[in-house]
Amino acid sequence: NRLASTGTASSSTFLRGDSTFAAAGGVCGTNRFSARRSGNQSSISSDTFTKINITTEIEDPDGVYDASNSRFTAPAAGTYFFTAKTYCWGNIQKISGSFAVNGSATSSTGYDSHVILDGDFSNSGHQFTAHSTHIYVLSQNDYVEFWAKATLHTGSMVSDEVGTHFAGFRIA
Repeated sequence: NRLASTGTASSSTFLRGDSTFAAAGGVCGTNRFSARRSGNQSSISSDTFTKINITTEIEDPDGVYDASNSRFTAPAAGTYFFTAKTYCWGNIQKISGSFAVNGSATSSTGYDSHVILDGDFSNSGHQFTAHSTHIYVLSQNDYVEFWAKATLHTGSMVSDEVGTHFAGFRIA
């Protein structure tokens, strides 16, 4: 038996499972960006989600990241992958990272938060890295930001420019 198909085979098409030919390519890996902090962000208060200002673009070929407001904006509806981390220091007891979509922190079903201890327990404070990774289905013009929240023993926390970044790309 021969496989029946519809459409035209060429070097720029492939045969899909439904026996039709489709154009090769796609959106995976498009709308990508990478950014990092420039300078320290100080005076982050205890027990309050604070947007981490990540103001220096490393890569943004499609213009989807606005460094002036530390925000990714989806140019089209689709599925997007994000990763971010912030290296912080101060009298920190615990810390978490989260993404905010359209200005609202995501729920427990909407983010993946990690706390990584970097290990300096001197009298000057503690150093932690909060790292979050997530996949979101976004509508056109939805925006995503990276936020952190810490419980402090005393004082405030600093998000250091070293080790703080935010990156993402479209996967479908």
